[in-house]
Amino acid sequence: MEQRKLVQAKVEEGRPVAVVYDGGLLARKLAELLRGQGLRVIHLTPESPYLAALEKPSYVFFFIDQNTPEKELKTAWRDLQVAAVRGLAKLIVIADNSPADWAQSELPVKLVEISGEASVSDAVKIVRLAFSANRKLILTGRPIAKILKATSYQLSAPIVSKKQWPRALIIGIIAFLVFISPLWVTAGLAGWGVWQLKAVQADLLAGQFSQAQSLASEAAGHFRLAANFSQPLLGRYYDWLLLGNIASDAAGHVAAAGQLGHQIAGQMLTGNGGIPDFAALSAELAAIDRDLGLLEGQLAGTPAQKYQAKIPAARQLLARAQSFLNVIPAVVGNAGSTKKTYLVVFQNSTELRPTGGFIGSYAIVGFDKGALLDYKINDIYSADGQLQGQVQPPDELLHYLGQPSWYMRDANWAADWSLTAQRLEWFLQRETGQQVDGVIGVSLPAVPKLLAATGPLTLADFNQTVSSSDFYNKAEYASEINFFPGSTQKGDFLGAVAQAIVNRVTGGTSLNLIALGQALGDSVSQKDILFYFNDPTVQKVMETNDWAGRLCSDCLMLVDANLGANKANYFIKRSVAIDTLIDKTGARVDTVAIHYQNTSPNDSWPGGVYKDYFRLLIPQGSSLLGADLGDGRKPAISGILTAEVLKNLPASQFLIFKNLEDPLQAFGTYFEIPAGQARTLTYKYQPPDKLDLTNKEPVLHLQIARQPGTSADPLSWTVDYPSFLTPQVNNLLALPQKLIYNTDLSVDRQLEIKFLSL
Repeated sequence: MEQRKLVQAKVEEGRPVAVVYDGGLLARKLAELLRGQGLRVIHLTPESPYLAALEKPSYVFFFIDQNTPEKELKTAWRDLQVAAVRGLAKLIVIADNSPADWAQSELPVKLVEISGEASVSDAVKIVRLAFSANRKLILTGRPIAKILKATSYQLSAPIVSKKQWPRALIIGIIAFLVFISPLWVTAGLAGWGVWQLKAVQADLLAGQFSQAQSLASEAAGHFRLAANFSQPLLGRYYDWLLLGNIASDAAGHVAAAGQLGHQIAGQMLTGNGGIPDFAALSAELAAIDRDLGLLEGQLAGTPAQKYQAKIPAARQLLARAQSFLNVIPAVVGNAGSTKKTYLVVFQNSTELRPTGGFIGSYAIVGFDKGALLDYKINDIYSADGQLQGQVQPPDELLHYLGQPSWYMRDANWAADWSLTAQRLEWFLQRETGQQVDGVIGVSLPAVPKLLAATGPLTLADFNQTVSSSDFYNKAEYASEINFFPGSTQKGDFLGAVAQAIVNRVTGGTSLNLIALGQALGDSVSQKDILFYFNDPTVQKVMETNDWAGRLCSDCLMLVDANLGANKANYFIKRSVAIDTLIDKTGARVDTVAIHYQNTSPNDSWPGGVYKDYFRLLIPQGSSLLGADLGDGRKPAISGILTAEVLKNLPASQFLIFKNLEDPLQAFGTYFEIPAGQARTLTYKYQPPDKLDLTNKEPVLHLQIARQPGTSADPLSWTVDYPSFLTPQVNNLLALPQKLIYNTDLSVDRQLEIKFLSL
């Protein structure tokens, strides 16, 4: 008896397997038919652990109806595909009153139409396909409740052919079908998606946003299809294909944001097209941020992992842009708000002043309902000439510049832009009677950045072109050569450049809006464009995002002011070296050395002697320990700056004027550098904070603020530390008890070094 059972089990094991998934009464009828033909049938339901039960089936019959949940359907279909492919099975899909749109889904099925109501002959035709040489996926799109009712139907084709195929050939076919063919298809789809993403990038740079959006959508579809097709076969590569899908989706939203940005720019600058839809643009930025979040979480362990570190900065930029979009309707007088008017001052950084440069021109700009009303650029002297009475200037301007009265052109003496902006508003109202809702400062370096993005511009009124490489020279010629009080040539030139930029942005020709946005973003982050708004809600957003030029309470700032009435800063090369010495108590001493090189060829305009009033701004509570101008003179510190103090100053000393620039202390001194010569200023001070050695992981901080209008001055930071501290660093030059960090002052720098304490 036992021997008979073993034989029977062996026979049972060798019979072909058919899997019938779900199907109710119809499936049971089919199972009876198949068992009658000698097949071993496994009948599964949605609750069955079907993957564990599959033993390389030869046939898979998949029933669905209109009540099958889509999620359940796709999961079951995917897993049955895996089993079928591994067993080289044939798949037959039978849809009983299924939704019509199922045939349009992503599932790889082939639709076979059955005319009229299904009959026995149709059922025979369907079943026969299961045993034919053709491997097909069949979907019937009409009711088939009567299919397979003929349980006595005899199959015309044998289940197992007596002809034995060579084993090597069978293995080769299986390898091709299971591995090689899917890989080729997946690689083709993924390659197509990558190619399209590259085309999207090119279209974005060319400003072809509509085309870029369409291509990005197609690329996402190809990555998605490749992922669905390869999921059972490629393992972790499936995740990489999903990354392509997410990247494509992000690119599509970037294109949509670009399209909206171009549209909004046109509406704002021309007044055509209605009120700008900032909310729609904000929604696209939110979608980009969402996709970047997904990418950031999935890039680890992939070939594209190197891009993961760049995502946080991009998301931070998006967050800042979102916060600005929340308040921009109030800035530009959008629907429901009143007309807004702003003062824009143009600061010439070749004649450097604390907030960016000498103010040579200004404009009054108005907005209403989101659109630019008008603007006119004026010479600063036309406003200053209207000042009635005398305004007492800061002591430094009085004694070093020789100005007995204070004017709007010198109002940017404070390094804090918010304070300077309020003073500019006061002077404007006092000189012209004009009241404004805020002040925007534009320093010279911002304009070449914008021109690099727009490309050369034609100035029809001047019969010339202007580009990023020659803007400075042409602007200086227009503003200085043959200039006389009351002349409009400087304002006319700058106005022509501004109008050319507006025409370029709103024109029909292609424009790299991404490069333009990058130029604006760089100018803002580098403080060459500064904002101040009287509206406290808007101003808070500017300050939170560091766009308002506010001084930080615990930072170091180096501030130059050219008092030579020339453009010597064009020829000045400056570098900064900071040495920090930490003693055994955690106290620190910082030595700051600022090296200047005046490369002016001679004393002729626009170069010449560099006459600079320098201020060292350091945190409150710091102690100035020493200063050296490199000429042998000793410092004399005074909280008073008068003609009498300067008169009584010995030749062996130089004056350091100490005062308060809230929230920092200021130590200022005047010096000169002749053309072709150099000078190094050295200051030593002790900050109020100490390294907390009670902490097992003390952290050393250095915050140094960039002065608007300056170049990307080289910056080095050297730290000498006690032997019981161990630095935790990766990107610093490490020597015995010494670290060296090299960077530049293209932006504000917040540096830190983490230590381990014994």
